[in-house]
Amino acid sequence: MNVRILLFLFLLLTGCGTQNRGLPRVGVRGQPWYDAKLYVQVQISERANQNHPIALDLLVVYDNEVLAMVMAMTGKDWFARREQVKRDNRGKLDVWSWEWVPGQVVSLQAVPLSARSGTGFIFADYLGTGDHRYKIDPYKNITIRLLEKEVVVGRLR
Repeated sequence: MNVRILLFLFLLLTGCGTQNRGLPRVGVRGQPWYDAKLYVQVQISERANQNHPIALDLLVVYDNEVLAMVMAMTGKDWFARREQVKRDNRGKLDVWSWEWVPGQVVSLQAVPLSARSGTGFIFADYLGTGDHRYKIDPYKNITIRLLEKEVVVGRLR
């Protein structure tokens, strides 16, 4: 058999990837190797946020100065300043925003990721006290449970 054909077959077979439960693979060291998405499953309690609507933002931050600023913010700070932060830092972060009501059934969310490496956060606008800021790995699918007085973030299995 021709060496070129063998080389072609070898490259073809080693380039094939597998998928886990129908979710796209994410490349080495957090860098998406193709059109990667972060899958987010959201479960909302009937009594979530003391029976009030919940605003939730997912951020991916690409800049160290913006990262330091975001790390110092609570959920209340973020929602009060987010429009200005987004205007002042174009290209340094990506933001996805939702608002849900208690008991709402939410379909699986697919968040398109940039090829750049970044740090992820979830901010929830809850009535009660607390930071309501959650650091996440944006290259690992997550589940978010919105409960009466808190948010629980975990890995999607």
